[in-house]
Amino acid sequence: MQTIWILGDQLSLEHSALAQSHPRESRVLMIESKARGSALRYHQLKLVLVYSAMRHFARDLRARGWEVDYQLIEGSGTFEDGLRRHIEKHRPAKISLAEPNSFAETDAVQKLGRNIGVPIELVATKQFLLPRADFRKWASGQRRLLMENHYRHKRVGAKGGSVGAGSRGN
Repeated sequence: MQTIWILGDQLSLEHSALAQSHPRESRVLMIESKARGSALRYHQLKLVLVYSAMRHFARDLRARGWEVDYQLIEGSGTFEDGLRRHIEKHRPAKISLAEPNSFAETDAVQKLGRNIGVPIELVATKQFLLPRADFRKWASGQRRLLMENHYRHKRVGAKGGSVGAGSRGN
C-alpha cells in the first residue's frame, strides 16, 4: 500500500495525489509538527487554525474511507521524525506528495526522501492556475524574477493579443 502525504496547506478533497488513488490502495499521512509551525513564524492564532483544519480534514478523510496516519509531533520533533515513524509502522514502497507550494519546501521534501531511503513522488499540484513547468520555462529566460512580469506575460498571451482582465478562457 502506498502513502499519500498531505501537507497542512494542501487540505482539499481535490488534492492531486488523492485523485490518483483510492482508499483501498493508499493511506494518508499527515504530520502536525510544532517545530515546523514555529519555524515558519506563524502567528499563534493562525497555527491554531491550521492545526484545527488539518485535524478536521483528517476526520473527513476517515469518514470517506481513507486510513489516515496523523502524526502529532510535539516539542522539537520534525517532519522527518513523523515520516520515519510512519515508515517504520507501515513500510510504504513510495510516498506520493502534491508539489509543495514553495520551491524551497519542494527541495526539502525531496532531500528528506533521499535521507530516509523511500522515494517521494511529486504529483503536479492543482493549487495554481498554471503548471510549474510553464513558470520554470518563462523564468529560465529572465534576469530578474518578478511575479508581476510573469502575470503580465500570461495576460498578453502567447499570440501577442491581450487576454483581458478576468478572462480565463471559459
